[in-house]
Amino acid sequence: MDENKIKHHLHFDKIAVDTTFQTIADGELADTAGFPLSPQFLFKGSVHLTASKEFLNFTGYSKPNIHCEKIEKNWIRTSGDINPANVSITIESPVTDAGTKLAAAVAQTSDSTGIYAAFLMPKQKPSDLEIINASGVLYYDKTSNQFRITTPEKLEKPGIAGNYLSLDDSKCLVYGEGKLDFGSDFGQLSLKVVGNVMNNLNNDSTQFDVLGAVNFFFNEDAIKIMSEQISTNPSLLATQDVGRSTFEHGLAELVGKEKADKLIAELNLYGSFKRFRKTCAKRFSLPN
Repeated sequence: MDENKIKHHLHFDKIAVDTTFQTIADGELADTAGFPLSPQFLFKGSVHLTASKEFLNFTGYSKPNIHCEKIEKNWIRTSGDINPANVSITIESPVTDAGTKLAAAVAQTSDSTGIYAAFLMPKQKPSDLEIINASGVLYYDKTSNQFRITTPEKLEKPGIAGNYLSLDDSKCLVYGEGKLDFGSDFGQLSLKVVGNVMNNLNNDSTQFDVLGAVNFFFNEDAIKIMSEQISTNPSLLATQDVGRSTFEHGLAELVGKEKADKLIAELNLYGSFKRFRKTCAKRFSLPN
């Protein structure tokens, strides 16, 4: 019985008891049209029943029922117990039933001429840089009409650090959030970029909203003088980033959710960080 209380029949070819006298059974769902796990997911492959477990185990290939015509539809290798009332599919190094490697990413072409979304599709070239990718579980959110990929932990607690990728199936928009990689190597200067990216499949456009942390060798006395002059300059307004999701999520990515909450509380109370923290000890933080 699926999430809509619709019954679907399974045929088990083998039924037996294991060494603990628990009933076990195995069957094959070989119909290439797919067995409906839910209105959003089809499945083909093997199904295993263990009487002591609440849910059936499915090993084979699942296909998300994606309607956006800009997204290539593929059977994706999966294995795991599935709750029919809340279907989620494991996404780790995804491949198709033909063995083709898939990506869950917003990527940049190897010649740097374009940026595109590959939502459970092959990249245009294997060498293309994945600016942001996501793995963990794939699930469908009815309220937003989105297919989402993230870790099980972030699924439970959306505010924690971790990469996240979604497809708005009705609008053909791919959104990514977390750590971004632009393939930059500046030697002794390190650059960490966090934030979000929106790729519009309809007009092939991409928007970024990012927070960057730059760290490089710099005289400690000089950085203190610079910091004091900036913080005491009366012509500079207090930060406008508090309350902006990119800033707050970005802090969580850089220092962790717990420390980020404390830093944001300080900004709300004092208008600045109460004291300099080693966890944020980057020479410059550059919100977009």
